[in-house]
Amino acid sequence: MKAYRRFMGHGDVMHTLVFEGEWDSLATMAAALEKMMADPEMQALMPKWDTVIETHEVEFLTPLP
Repeated sequence: MKAYRRFMGHGDVMHTLVFEGEWDSLATMAAALEKMMADPEMQALMPKWDTVIETHEVEFLTPLP
C-alpha cells in the first residue's frame, strides 16, 4: 500500500490524500477489507474518520496492455 499527498498546489487539493494498493483479485481485496473491518482497533478508529473526511472516492484501475 502506498499513500500520497499533494506537495504543491492550490485550493482544497492541498488536503487530498491518495491511497494506492494492488490486489491479485477483487476476492482477495474483499477478504482483506473484511478482515480489516473486523479488527477492534479499526472499528474504534472508524467513527473518528468522520470528523476529518469530507468526501471520499474509490476507483478501480487496470493497466493498459
